[in-house]
Amino acid sequence: MTQDRKLALRLSQWALVALVAMLALANHAFAQADSCESIRAQIESKIAASGVTQFTVTVVDADDTSAKGQTVGTCGLGTRRIVYDRQTEAVGTTGAAAPAPRAASPILTECRDGSTPVNGVCAN
Repeated sequence: MTQDRKLALRLSQWALVALVAMLALANHAFAQADSCESIRAQIESKIAASGVTQFTVTVVDADDTSAKGQTVGTCGLGTRRIVYDRQTEAVGTTGAAAPAPRAASPILTECRDGSTPVNGVCAN
């Protein structure tokens, strides 16, 4: 095999490795976005199961200071926050306070490596 042929083969191997790495990074970014939505849905269902009826759970950027509510989790390797906001009843209703949510077990929102836990347990 000639030197030129060896060099071309080696360059094509590196190009393939670079392509695989780029695809893996793109897939990881997509998985993080999907992870945030699945975590938000889990938190939302736990809050609803505790009896709270008027609330919102939203995913915002970690540095978003305009988000109203309490941070109840993070995702996207800490780049996003999951915010819970309990809405008050409209004026003119019974005036009774909404029931307090039951104490629930804490939700593991994100593993240290950025993955989503399965059944509350990180793979690593």
